[in-house]
Amino acid sequence: MSNCLQCISHYKGRRSLIKGAISLAAVCAATCCFADGLVVFDPLNYNQSVLTAMRSLQQINIEVMSLTKQTQMLINSTKNVTRAPENIAEQLRANIDEIIHLISQANGLAFKVNVTTNQFQSAYPIQYSSGTSEGRFEQDASARRSNTYEALGEALLIQSQAVESLNHDSANLAAVMGRSSTAIGSLQAQQANNELLSLQVKQGMQNQALVAAQARANALHDAERMASEAAAVERFKQFIGNRQAYVSGR
Repeated sequence: MSNCLQCISHYKGRRSLIKGAISLAAVCAATCCFADGLVVFDPLNYNQSVLTAMRSLQQINIEVMSLTKQTQMLINSTKNVTRAPENIAEQLRANIDEIIHLISQANGLAFKVNVTTNQFQSAYPIQYSSGTSEGRFEQDASARRSNTYEALGEALLIQSQAVESLNHDSANLAAVMGRSSTAIGSLQAQQANNELLSLQVKQGMQNQALVAAQARANALHDAERMASEAAAVERFKQFIGNRQAYVSGR
């Protein structure tokens, strides 16, 4: 770009020299120097010199305009590849990592298919076999209460995290919108658009985690009730026994 500016300066200098030459020729024509009583001024040669100078000046003007346009194109190209000074990528990544951490540290039934299947079938049987010990009933009931309690606590934590991040999301949105409105090139505008999409994706992931945690707590609460009913049925059967103890008068 500096070379283009130097060329423009050079051509402007040439244009000034040609203008000076035209003025000098006009002065010489006005003075009409005489030698031995003869006029040395040649009008035809003078007109030709003026026309040549004017054509040279016109050509220089065209070249200067061309260089000016090229310089402006280079300036615009530089703007288009200028990166934004700031971004919210790190903060969004930290928020997502926090959501993942809250889910991964969930106690009780884990958010894993194989583990959840085994734990659920063990603590939430649809029917207890005859002869199940009282210790098994109490152990399963304690595990179910613990799972439901942990699931409700997990849902509350994710809800709290979602609410706390609203202020950060609002600040991030304002910052990104500000950078979008003041973007000086296509790269900065694209970066702002990507940040807005990233913010939307982060909020979507957060909502998914919130829905999953709440649905898990509700499902465990319903499963606990059904498993407790199954345990109550088996306990009642064991309490009744063969009914011989309840036959009176025989």
